[in-house]
Amino acid sequence: MAYDTAKANFYQGWANFTLPGSGNYIFFIRSVGWLPPYNASPWATPAITVP
Repeated sequence: MAYDTAKANFYQGWANFTLPGSGNYIFFIRSVGWLPPYNASPWATPAITVP
């Protein structure tokens, strides 16, 4: 996904995208700091089912 201000705002921490179709999806998400030492959060793995 190319950066598009209508689809993502990294400062506010959100993204809007379309899934390709029905199914079970697992997202691997974490945050990383903008300034040194670039601390990262643990991975979160939310799962959703699209009917």
